[in-house]
Amino acid sequence: MFEVIQAPVLDLAESIQGSLLYLDAGAGEIARTTLGLPFLFGLGVSHVCLLETASTEDAAFPLLATGCLPTKLTIFTTQLLTDAHQQILRAVLAHPALISVSVYSSVSEHAHACQAASELGVEAYREYAELLQEEVRRARAAGLATASSSAGGGSGVPRSPLLGVRVAFLPLLACCLDPGLIVLPAASSAARRAVMGGVAAGFAPLEAGAGDAAVQGEGASGALSLTAHGLLALAAAMGAPRPEPYAIGPVSSAMAAELASLPSVSVSASVAAGSLSGATTAASSGGPTSSSSSLAIILVDRALDLASPCTHTDHPWDLLLTAAAARQAKTAAAATSAGGAPPPRRGVGGGNGGGNGGLQAIWRPLDLRVALPAPADAVPLDVPWPPVDKKTVTAVTDLLPYGQLSYDSYGVDLLDPTDRTAIARVEAVAGRSRRDGLAALRRGLKEALRTEKLTPAVRSKAGVVQAPELQGLSEPLVAASGSCGSHRGLAALGLAIADAMTSPAAAEWEAAAGLERSVLAALSGSGGGDGADGIGGCEAAVQVLLDALAAANSGRGLLHVGLVLDVLPAVFSAAADSHVAAAAAATPSSSSAATVGGGGRHPFTPQHLTALRDALESAILACTAPQEALGGRLPADLVSELTARAAAAGSREEQGATVLATVAAGKEAVWRRRLSAVMDSIFAGLRYAAVARESLKNFKKVTHADVFAENHGTLSPLLRQVVRKVLQRAEVSDWQQQPSSAVGGGGLVRGLLGGLMGASRALVGRAGGQAAAGGQLPADCGTVLVFVVGGISAAEVREVRAELDEHVGPGKPRVLLGATSLLLPQDVVLQLAGGPLPQQR
Repeated sequence: MFEVIQAPVLDLAESIQGSLLYLDAGAGEIARTTLGLPFLFGLGVSHVCLLETASTEDAAFPLLATGCLPTKLTIFTTQLLTDAHQQILRAVLAHPALISVSVYSSVSEHAHACQAASELGVEAYREYAELLQEEVRRARAAGLATASSSAGGGSGVPRSPLLGVRVAFLPLLACCLDPGLIVLPAASSAARRAVMGGVAAGFAPLEAGAGDAAVQGEGASGALSLTAHGLLALAAAMGAPRPEPYAIGPVSSAMAAELASLPSVSVSASVAAGSLSGATTAASSGGPTSSSSSLAIILVDRALDLASPCTHTDHPWDLLLTAAAARQAKTAAAATSAGGAPPPRRGVGGGNGGGNGGLQAIWRPLDLRVALPAPADAVPLDVPWPPVDKKTVTAVTDLLPYGQLSYDSYGVDLLDPTDRTAIARVEAVAGRSRRDGLAALRRGLKEALRTEKLTPAVRSKAGVVQAPELQGLSEPLVAASGSCGSHRGLAALGLAIADAMTSPAAAEWEAAAGLERSVLAALSGSGGGDGADGIGGCEAAVQVLLDALAAANSGRGLLHVGLVLDVLPAVFSAAADSHVAAAAAATPSSSSAATVGGGGRHPFTPQHLTALRDALESAILACTAPQEALGGRLPADLVSELTARAAAAGSREEQGATVLATVAAGKEAVWRRRLSAVMDSIFAGLRYAAVARESLKNFKKVTHADVFAENHGTLSPLLRQVVRKVLQRAEVSDWQQQPSSAVGGGGLVRGLLGGLMGASRALVGRAGGQAAAGGQLPADCGTVLVFVVGGISAAEVREVRAELDEHVGPGKPRVLLGATSLLLPQDVVLQLAGGPLPQQR
């Protein structure tokens, strides 16, 4: 997949040579994880800068290198052109010597035309080029007039050259974490605009009318269309312009219908040629029905299984990602406080980018950087970022909600896309079991020490790899000045893993894992009680959670309210498999089960929900360290308010009324309504997760009873079940194949929308679709991409890889994984916490 993303950029080498290159936040994330700065500079660009902070200072490096100001500008953006317009315009105006500007967008012209949020029509690129050219002309004319007036009307003021603008499509679509795993860039329009029910798509039910709109080519109400367009372009870049879409879940079904209705996307011949060649060996001798040049895309709703991404495994890679997420959450809260105003959240129209309104989700960008210890200070690896003043923070907070510009140091990237050894190393450590991953890391460190002829600080022993051993193997590589440069990624990974295994966060993580086991045991009935009468699994699980919150409030043990929040989605998602859920489904007239939107019934009574919500709100308000416990789980502006409140409480001898007296009554009421709205959103998502699998037949459960295990309730991740069915070539009714429109049967243009917004909309022939639906299985294609709408966790990736390892032999398709984002348990909570801000009075 690295080559699939890199090839379109490589084709631009001749066009962008010598130009100043700007990347928006999404393109920058792709560059950091999938392209690499050496790759970009190898194309001949004079400098690489961030679009959101464009300024005249960006020309300093090209000026020093060539003695001339840049005359060519190239911009890569993963957003709608209308969303990125203000940043593009500012970047162009920052360099008055420009004569040529090339804007490459990962959103196609057809995708722009299908968006109600965009004012661009069926010729979006031509229209935007003319718009940008005209606005730059006006701005330059106004600046020239001002300069001429200041010079007394003289003719000595230099005129700006005429500007040529070119806008084109560039399938810069995904970040690769390893050769078989991709996620959308966090700041891309495809990720941020995919919203359903006020939260990120995949976490809530399908909005009324969105399914019909998707089938008719109406853009799925604009929310799912960009992701569908992006997947289609990605398939075309892989050499499969007409992929076979399958769907599990209502949101995925609407997206698959949209995907099937879209016209093909054209990419350069060099991109498409041989992109799926790797599938030929993977599916060798697959029989007459196997096609190595075809692609099946299986879309899966995240809400169908919230238990698996909330799992607290014992794998140190998850701990390393958690440490990075905590740093990002802390930076986001600091940026919110410095900006003075909360960033726009999803559910809030306007201002998020181009000012076109619309709901947008906020995702956490990938961060695989770690710092080297003090002995490596002599090597210029930890480069300080320039200071960011409050004005700059305020300007970029909306665009970069996680404040990734304000890190103290750059550190070392664990994933170097220009180093195949580093890519394989990350795949071996992160994508395998704890035992196999740590063993692979130890082997890599030993080989590096032998290559550099260094003596390890500790003697290795056969058996389980421990943190002191990894530290002892890594430190000599860091201390030696010569080897530190060539093995810095490996040494940094070894030290980071060792630190993660022994950090206080590891003990908290294990406490959360213990809470998970207790809850699953209660749900399975092994915690006591009968599902039909008596305590019942769900009531016992709620009691376990209430006890955990009580312990967190009292300061006993390692659990805090944030860890309980992390476990909540797993409880509600797995509760549908309990005895009580089965009894509720068998007796729909029973009043013991609450009803959620759409008519589904879940196993928790209203009393359960009320008690749990009240206890959670009390624990959040009583939390003495909100940033540490709630950062990255609740919106940054709310965490900042809670942190300020806790600080005020800590500075007073008396709490309660005295603390409230220090805060204006109006402000107190506002953020309490904010907290109430967040809890409403969380519990709405939890209630839906409890009934999301109700209509499924093949994938009804995400847990199974293991009578031989100490804990009878064991998770069975939905993604692993899906991949197992694919490899078994099983007939599955739960995934619905959407017939792809033929070349002449789809892509019917329906003119302009409201005279301002052009909309090219593909119509699917109903009769033809019914005839086309039928016997093909995903495994009949040479490659299968399983894409989770709403994100995927590292634990799920490892489960799928384990399933693939169990299936050997010819005829197996190549299985790739993709998702909106890479999730941690706190990310699931943060997405559920979306929703409208309460109105301030």
